[in-house]
Amino acid sequence: MVRRSRTAPRRIKQLWKVLVAVLFVLLVILGMRYYLQTAPSTPQTTVLSTSQTTVPTPETATYVTHSSPTSQWLILSSSLLPVSVTANNTGLIPRFFSSESLNATRIGVYCQSTSNAGACTQFVTYTQTGWYWDGQNKLLFIHYLGGPDIQITVKN
Repeated sequence: MVRRSRTAPRRIKQLWKVLVAVLFVLLVILGMRYYLQTAPSTPQTTVLSTSQTTVPTPETATYVTHSSPTSQWLILSSSLLPVSVTANNTGLIPRFFSSESLNATRIGVYCQSTSNAGACTQFVTYTQTGWYWDGQNKLLFIHYLGGPDIQITVKN
């Protein structure tokens, strides 16, 4: 009679969990390497987000992003306060003077009112884009409406 160990199934489950965790970490790392692309370096701007760029001049940099038409964030290293930020799909992007106020902006469809049963009865669409420059950390945060071939232009 062959006697089975009771710890073998537990060890297999533990090894399986470890293997799944390692694969997840590898996928995250590979995904980050794929999506984080660096722009050509200039003294003013370096890309830290998902984008492909044109070669920037000292005064202007254009970033071309490809995403779903939803809320997107682009975070750039920027030693100078931008004069303006624009997007080819929404136009001039307004400046915010605090990260808290920029973080309160909304892009997308939200439920405005609900029925007594809890179902949404009225929706509202927001396109509240914006940017904030953190002068202390030299970072530019841009909240924009994504889509295919969206051009974000930063003028210094």
